Amino acid sequence: MIGVMPCSGACNVGQMSAKAVVEAIQRRPGEIAFVCALGLPLQIPGIVKKAHENYTHHIAVNGCNVSCATKALQSVGVEPEVSLLVTEASCIEKNEDLTDESGLPALVESVLAAVDGVGAAGRVEEDVNLVR
Repeated sequence: MIGVMPCSGACNVGQMSAKAVVEAIQRRPGEIAFVCALGLPLQIPGIVKKAHENYTHHIAVNGCNVSCATKALQSVGVEPEVSLLVTEASCIEKNEDLTDESGLPALVESVLAAVDGVGAAGRVEEDVNLVR
């Protein structure tokens, strides 16, 4: 099982990260699971335990270059195999319109491509759309 953590931040790309992860999970049930973006940095024991024990790989879906999803995973000693950056993967500019979903279909495909790469190789090397 691959744990995917969206940043769910307070901007279009943050909200889109969560929507893309939910859609990816719906398209690949049993292969991908949602990692709680708030539970890890708050050190909630059950959520931290689940992050360490229930997932063979981790993907962080960061809305912007602040990389909150990656940092949340790292805060509990989990290094994501992939840190996807929405603003680069989908060529979307960050804005404050929380309803802006332009680029969502492309982002879902980027998340699924990251899942495929991690599942096939165990570790995805950097490329144009995947930022470590």
